[in-house]
Amino acid sequence: MADFTTLLERTRDAITNLEDQCIACGTCTTRCDLLESRTWNIHAICEESSDAIGGAHDAQSARLGIDAHPSLYQFFRSCESCNRCTVHCPQQLNMSDLWQPWRALLRGAKYIPDSDVGMIKTDCTWNTFSVYRHVWNIDYSDLSLLEVPSIDETEGATVQEAPARKAHAETLFFPGCTLCTYAPELTRAAYAWLNEHVGPTLLSTQCCAWPLECAGEVDRAQTWRERVIAAAKDQGVRRIVGVCPGCDRQLEIAAAAVAPGMEFVPLAQLLLDAGVRMGDESLADCTLPLSVVTSCNDRASIHGPAVRALFEHANAKPFPCADEDAWCCGAGGAVNAYDPNLARSRTCRSFRLCEQAGAHTLVTVCPTCAYTYAFERWMQAQEGNARWDGMGSLNYLEVAFDMRIDWPRVFANLTNMWQGEQGAWVAEQLSQSEPGSET
Repeated sequence: MADFTTLLERTRDAITNLEDQCIACGTCTTRCDLLESRTWNIHAICEESSDAIGGAHDAQSARLGIDAHPSLYQFFRSCESCNRCTVHCPQQLNMSDLWQPWRALLRGAKYIPDSDVGMIKTDCTWNTFSVYRHVWNIDYSDLSLLEVPSIDETEGATVQEAPARKAHAETLFFPGCTLCTYAPELTRAAYAWLNEHVGPTLLSTQCCAWPLECAGEVDRAQTWRERVIAAAKDQGVRRIVGVCPGCDRQLEIAAAAVAPGMEFVPLAQLLLDAGVRMGDESLADCTLPLSVVTSCNDRASIHGPAVRALFEHANAKPFPCADEDAWCCGAGGAVNAYDPNLARSRTCRSFRLCEQAGAHTLVTVCPTCAYTYAFERWMQAQEGNARWDGMGSLNYLEVAFDMRIDWPRVFANLTNMWQGEQGAWVAEQLSQSEPGSET
């Protein structure tokens, strides 16, 4: 992480830049619950931010200023960085341009603890996803893989051995951490389909490091993405096929710096181009109508239209807020680490919108959305809450490949991996926020 003075300078620069451009029209205010409840717009946030840290010169003085503005702190911990507020900004401002340096500043000032980072240090060998795969014997070593040394492997390397020949292919399948960790059978099915219909394909088991960025480790996240893209380029990749719109968005930014010619294609579009369509017969275990809920990372409508077209023969209702108007599913910004009830209320908002549309099954574009909706339904079952018993949810790939993710088993596994002898090992691996650090 950059030194704190640099973090302060970056945040102040962002504040000045957005404040100078904002015309205080209020368009953003009407598109975000957090802004509306505070009657804030971008300009007001910048003014509040300047009041909080304008006189700060180190972490201690910054903390004093932030503590004096609790509503500002709550805002930046509660914001998902989904950019719904600014998508129609006449000045083309972007909330993420303010959220990003603020999250890094909060991390630097220790508002975001090391324990939050230890769980999701996705640039290291061991993190929540790799630990889960190790404990539950999820292994892809028999496939042609993208090879990206983690930062602890790089730092710990002392002996240079002759490198084994890496697999090469022009296509890389980047399923994202949720799919490749919690749905290995589905990941393999999609990978096999790509090899058959597109040609030789590499598989990435890496994370795009969005969780790391949400914890304020912005520089680490950006460095990791560039490392992933550089590795892909080194293994001959010219096209990345994605499932998660968030992964695509983050990796595209990295590719602009490392591999400007890299192409990004949604798997949904390739399925559509191959003639795949899914009707009611593919949804016999679901209560119809369905409604396709798009991702807040897909405001450019790259993935969503293709997924909707895949279900053009199914009994479906349009989701009330789609594409550029999509709400976050509740997983964005790691808000659940700060205010779990707020994150859950955002998840339930999607259920209500689906219900209002007259649909009974949410079909997600994004695998992380599928995880989030399934987790909320599982949590409510644990709590004995039957409110959303009649609401189903699944990812479109589960229908395309006729293969359902066993979410209750996944959530049980996530709980059980902390138990017994393996639990001590899991705790040890996830207790450090970076290589060589101790909490």
